[in-house]
Parts: sequence; C-alpha cells; structure tokens
Amino acid sequence: MARLSVLFDPRFTLTVHLVQITLILIVLILSFVRISMTEVPITRANIMSIPISIKGLAILAYQLLTEHKERFRKWASLKANMVLNLLEVLFWSVLMGLVFSANAMIFVT
Repeated sequence: MARLSVLFDPRFTLTVHLVQITLILIVLILSFVRISMTEVPITRANIMSIPISIKGLAILAYQLLTEHKERFRKWASLKANMVLNLLEVLFWSVLMGLVFSANAMIFVT
C-alpha cells in the first residue's frame, strides 16, 4: 500500500493536471482536423469528442482554480472533485467505445 500512496501525493497533482490538459488538447485538435478532412466520413465519435474535451477542460479549470487561487477556494469541494473525476472516466470511456464502434463499422464493411 505504501507504493500506491505515492501516486496520490498532492505534490504531483499539478503535474497530472498538466498532462491531462495536454492530452485533452491533443484530442480536441485531432477532432477538428478529422472533421475538416473532406474524404473521411464524420461519425458521432468525431462530433462527441469536441464537447467532451471542452467539458474536461472546464472541469480541470475548476479543479486548478480552486486548488491554487485563494479567490476561488470558497468553492473548493473534495466531494465535487470526486464526482467530477468519476464522471470524466465515464464520459471518456463512452467516447472510446464510440470510436471503437465507428472504426469497426468502417473497417468491417
């Protein structure tokens, strides 16, 4: 259990949040590029990745502002962070399932 506690050390939360922001921005940019390609069919997964990415950025902005800015600390809530993080996992899982099913439809037919 001692090794697992290192992963949840508060010193690493900013680094983890910055990695998450980078990954979300990559997904957002690639989604816009994929939609702008004319010869590729647009699927639900391509369209749904945009609002899920924007939602993820908004959630991370809330978490970063409530952790690091004194002005926003009155809205900080560990329960809210837990619920938001659980919903993030759910939404990204659904998006991954949509991408897999869209790719299966394209490559099977």
